[in-house]
Parts: sequence; C-alpha cells; structure tokens
Amino acid sequence: MKKAIVAFCTLLFAAASCVDVFDPKLKSDKQRLVIESRITTEFDYQWVDLTFDAAYNSTTNNFSPVVKNAKIWIIDDKGNRYDFIDDSRKVALAKAPFGFDYRSKDKFKAEVGRTYQLFVETENGKKYRSKLEKVRAVPKLKKIYQEFRYLPQQFGTPIGEFLIFTDVDDSPETNEFYQWDATHWKKLKYCDFVASRGNIDPFIYALECCQDCFEFTICRDCQPITSDQLTNGKIIKRQLLARVPYDSQDPYYLAIRQYSISEEIFTFWQTLKQQAENTGGLFDVNPKSIRGNIECISDPTEEALGYFSVSDVSELITYIDRNLAFPKPYPLYNNRVQQGCVQCVEVANRTRVRPKQMTDK
Repeated sequence: MKKAIVAFCTLLFAAASCVDVFDPKLKSDKQRLVIESRITTEFDYQWVDLTFDAAYNSTTNNFSPVVKNAKIWIIDDKGNRYDFIDDSRKVALAKAPFGFDYRSKDKFKAEVGRTYQLFVETENGKKYRSKLEKVRAVPKLKKIYQEFRYLPQQFGTPIGEFLIFTDVDDSPETNEFYQWDATHWKKLKYCDFVASRGNIDPFIYALECCQDCFEFTICRDCQPITSDQLTNGKIIKRQLLARVPYDSQDPYYLAIRQYSISEEIFTFWQTLKQQAENTGGLFDVNPKSIRGNIECISDPTEEALGYFSVSDVSELITYIDRNLAFPKPYPLYNNRVQQGCVQCVEVANRTRVRPKQMTDK
C-alpha cells in the first residue's frame, strides 16, 4: 500500500512539473476610443466622456485621461443638431476622475419617443457614430424604503448597512428595461485633516470649513439594472438600489435617479456586470472586450468601445435616518479640532453650492 502511495505521489509530482504557465500571447499596440454618454429628458447641459483604453499587457493605466480637441455632435430625428465643446476649465466640478468631459454648448433635453444619434471625430480625423437610440418613457419614482441589516463586527468598520429599495410600476408594454444610480451628498464640517507627528500625541487634527462645503459620491460601476421579462405589466418589487454604510449616525442624503434604457444598453451593462463578477475559475467565461453601440465609420476594422444612451429620467430625494439603528457604530478615528478654519477647495466631487432640496438635517 505504501509503495502504491509513493508511486502515485511521484507520478503526480512529475505531471505537475511538466505544466507550463499559459501565455495567450495577445499583442495589441493600438489604443481604442471609449465613448460614454447618457442624454436625458432633464433640461440641462448634457455630457460625453472620451477616453482611450490601454493596449494588452500595457504597463500604463487602463485609461488615458486625455482625448482633446474632438468634434462631437448629436442629431435627432428632426435634423436638429446639438454641438459639444471641450470646456474643461468651466466644467471642472463635474469632471470624472478619468476622461476628458465634453459639455453640450447649450442646455437641451431629449424627448420621449424621439431618436438620437451621436457623432465623434477625433483630432486625427477618425470618425465614429452610435446607433440610433430612442427615448422610452420611464415610470415615476414614488417611494424609497430601507431595511437595516447587521454585518460581522470588526473594530474600526461599520457594524451594519442600510439596504435601499424601490417598487417599479411597470407599464403593460413588453421589453421594458430600467437602470438606476444614487448620488450621496453631505455637508462637510471639516475640510482638511492633519495627522499629528511623533508618538506623544497620536491624533488626527480636523480643520473646520470656513464656509459651506458639500461633497458627493456616486458609484459609476455598480448601477443596478432590471427588465420586465418576468413581471410585465406588474409591480417590480424590492428592487435594490444602493447600500448605505452604518459608519455614522448622521442622516444620509441620497438622490435616486431612475432611467429607461434600450435592450441593447441593458445587454451591455448586464455583460459588463457578469464579466466583473467572474471569479477567475477554470470554467469562467474568458474576458473579452464588451461591445456597445459605437462603431468607427472611417475604419470598419477598428473596434470602438463604450455606449451612447438616451433616457427618460425620474428623480427622488430621500434621507436615510441612521440614528435609529442600534448598537451604534464604532468611531473611525479620533479628532481634535484645531483653531481656525480652511477654505472649501472645489474639486471633482466637492463644491460650495448647496445641492437642490438638501436641508441641514
């Protein structure tokens, strides 16, 4: 028996030693344009984000942050043209962490039932266009509700979270597709933090804001989607919208936006979500470029990435009262307020302008 075990182990070791590391030997030195844009029925400036992705095995960042001097315009089914401008100085507060934002020259809004198409021409003369996208009506957001659940307690981390839900009044029409995002705004009491030096007084000193200062966070990569495939014409219940951490007793201000999207945009986001959730197991689907509704018309062999979406939108503002949960969360740090204050420095996610409908709860 022992000889059999030894022989099996020897054979197993020999087999393992013959396994080479797999290298797919994918090579690409071409950067591909990535276009992101959602035009809505809200009358405001509209946006288009342009980035370049990185070549395979590149040592650079995944996305190059500069795509300057592009010509961008949208044409609707009545021949109206809406031009976009490269206006980074004026739109700095709304810029994404990556990408170069293009703002519509004038405020405008999409209209339900109309179709729109995006056109882009880069500085080197390459031309891109989206497929035609039609705006579909979205049900009105009526109610947001919450549930609290406990999480395993660990020192210095939240001890629970609030799950945020809504119910959707789906229309009798088939093939309806929905998407949501949630923006969290908070009024800052402290505008800067300074760590003490040395071991005598190991504290973080908090510096108060000299004027009103508001900060927002939005998760661009976790926007939930759903369809009415199983519930056509019925209420879609308990649609999860967001998770709010229980790291403070302060009220949590949320602006929830509900969008109508096309089936193609739904498939784009669903594929993106499935690929992101792959665990890297042997039987997972191999990662690949996720095609949107953009094409390069000057070079049909070039693969363009991203999406252009037009959506009706319904927004609802809600406060999450985190003071009702018990036990109370652990403090994340000890602060000592220093004398004096610092200015509110306006950056990509911070502004001195109070967001709409926000009160000092």
